[in-house]
Amino acid sequence: MDDATREKLEELAKNINKVNKKPSSGGSAADIIFGLILGFALVVPVYMLTGFILADLWLWFVVPLVVVAIGKAHACGLMMLIFFMTNVGKERYQSGDCRWRSNLQNDCHEP
Repeated sequence: MDDATREKLEELAKNINKVNKKPSSGGSAADIIFGLILGFALVVPVYMLTGFILADLWLWFVVPLVVVAIGKAHACGLMMLIFFMTNVGKERYQSGDCRWRSNLQNDCHEP
């Protein structure tokens, strides 16, 4: 094997080793803290916006049916109550569900 081929093979092996390296398990502590702060900072405006929308929709569609109008804060509370009552515990394990198992196990294959 000549030197040019050997060099290309070594370069190819280095590139393969770079690709095969596993990524780090996560970011630094500062990245995680920033993500949490940003997440909480975005939750408040989103709930306020949904409260405004729900209060306006309530005025348009429910008040004509002789029901009392609600305020923006009341609408935010109702929206959070509806969200938590309908979405908590939605992700349940079902028989034959392989999402929670390692890809190395072959338990999910049907006999």
